[in-house]
Amino acid sequence: MVHAYVINVTVTAPVEEYALHEAFPRILHINVLISGETNPHYTPLRPSMINIVERSTIYVPLWHFPVEYRIIQVVEGKVLIPKLRDYEKNGLKILYFPGTRIPDTHGWWLDPENMLALVKSFEEILQERYSQLSQILQNDLTIFKCRIKQLENYLHIIGRKIREECSEVIIVCANPATLYIVHDLDLNCIVIREGETVKIMKIISKNKPLIILLADFQKGTKLDWYYRQLLRNHPGTILYISILGSVNVNITYTGLLYSIGGELYGACISLAHEVELSRGGVSLNVDLIYVIYVLLVLLAICIIVLISMFRRLYKF
Repeated sequence: MVHAYVINVTVTAPVEEYALHEAFPRILHINVLISGETNPHYTPLRPSMINIVERSTIYVPLWHFPVEYRIIQVVEGKVLIPKLRDYEKNGLKILYFPGTRIPDTHGWWLDPENMLALVKSFEEILQERYSQLSQILQNDLTIFKCRIKQLENYLHIIGRKIREECSEVIIVCANPATLYIVHDLDLNCIVIREGETVKIMKIISKNKPLIILLADFQKGTKLDWYYRQLLRNHPGTILYISILGSVNVNITYTGLLYSIGGELYGACISLAHEVELSRGGVSLNVDLIYVIYVLLVLLAICIIVLISMFRRLYKF
């Protein structure tokens, strides 16, 4: 069905585009300001960003990166902007670093309930501005809520399997945003904050297999090199998480989280098997095991996504 309304929206990162297009697929044109493939904390404000936002009806920030606050200072009053308190009112919850009362504001959008809070806040602005679309918006939001619930059930199942089958594997969140992924799976992890090299050395000394979680844009950095060196003589692997998504990838928000959950499960299983086989005196290529598990998990994800698409298309 074609609608007369195409609402021009700007978001900061691709992951928001994934969610808003998934929630409201028929009425939005979405502009994305950053690619998601470089560290957004160091993204400079460019005049083109201001121009893009000013041509939009709504700007949806994550309220985390410096460039967002600089943009808002310029465009506030010219476009509609959901506030951070709107997200909080609709269910946004910030985690604390384990064992502290220090809030971890990095990557909060990787918690499905938090992204749902952002989508609800956006929908409230649409309802107020475009009341004639009220029924469409309500129906779309209801479908998105169901998808979020299905995603959460899937992540809890994956998390339970990891706890049962990979009890010796230690997950290290070397990027604080990845704490939200581990929380989605109801798993424990050790968060390494900047300058805590002693903590990682203590973990290494336990001689247990490690999965190091980094953001994908950290691949090839000094921090990546540091962890690669640590794992040269220690059982473990580095997993690069798509923290912000990518403008070059066509995927839904739930599809992204399905993929990340499956990839982490595959990495845990392959590492646990490698350690078990090495203790038994048998050597097996960990990469081969990892690839097999990831392919199986991704196949399952594809089936789930296709079924979801057909259900939405044919209303069954």
